[in-house]
Amino acid sequence: MELVVKNARLPESGDTIADIAISGGMIVAIEPNVTTGGPVIDAGGRLVSPGFVENHIHLDKSCILDRCTSTRGDLEEAIDEAAKAKAAFTPEDVRVRATSTLEKAILHGTTHMRTHLEVDPASACAVSRGCFHWSGIMRGRSISKSASSHKRACSTIQARTN
Repeated sequence: MELVVKNARLPESGDTIADIAISGGMIVAIEPNVTTGGPVIDAGGRLVSPGFVENHIHLDKSCILDRCTSTRGDLEEAIDEAAKAKAAFTPEDVRVRATSTLEKAILHGTTHMRTHLEVDPASACAVSRGCFHWSGIMRGRSISKSASSHKRACSTIQARTN
């Protein structure tokens, strides 16, 4: 075994404690008293669960609450405020905010994420440029595959607005 998580409480197992054996990056056994010569993590009876999945997020618009006001608290106001904030986006700004959100998500147990990126004249393609940084370093292939389509869209938008 390459790793054993000892004394783990699993969802739906009540107070039952088990060990989780991992080999080749896969769980190969969940049973009491797994023995190994490899590394051991003692969960100490704490809950061990699958990673969280974020199936709809806009990383390009994350961490902008301080740039928006909320008087009415309705969807129309939120869309208007986000549109105003987008006008000031830069590639570096998008990269820093998206990276911060990704790091927070990972630290809190998110293992998969599907992001939606908006590319329009108001953002002047800052979204695509800012996202290229993390699209190459994150394992999620859906991000890197979508980057080329955003690049094409960005080129089209620039041609129309210039």
